[in-house]
Amino acid sequence: MNERWVPPDTRDSVIDFVRTWSERTEIPAARFITWIGVQRGKFYDWKKRYGKANEHNALVPRDHWLEPWEREAILLFQAKNPLEGYRRLTFMMLGADIVAASPTTVWRVLSQAGVIDCRRGPKSASSR
Repeated sequence: MNERWVPPDTRDSVIDFVRTWSERTEIPAARFITWIGVQRGKFYDWKKRYGKANEHNALVPRDHWLEPWEREAILLFQAKNPLEGYRRLTFMMLGADIVAASPTTVWRVLSQAGVIDCRRGPKSASSR
């Protein structure tokens, strides 16, 4: 069980097993942990998370945080200001009270719409 993902049910079962048999036999829990082959630190981490689901550290997609009208406003504003970069567009929209979004969000909306290319910058008017 070392160095691999373990489902929460299995993890909780191991903790229950060690608790139960440690109490019944009066053998220290540390000895059971060694016999099972789980590292001591890992076991106590599991014990802290007992009954909880596994959580991941990956980035959470935040596409649902932006309303459809905000996406449209970003695209319309970019169409009116085609020579501006996405960062400048972001702060221009904030100043004009159009949309409050981060530069990363503006870049994502523009790249998903095919307006900018991450390798070459803004697409020229002739290539659209």
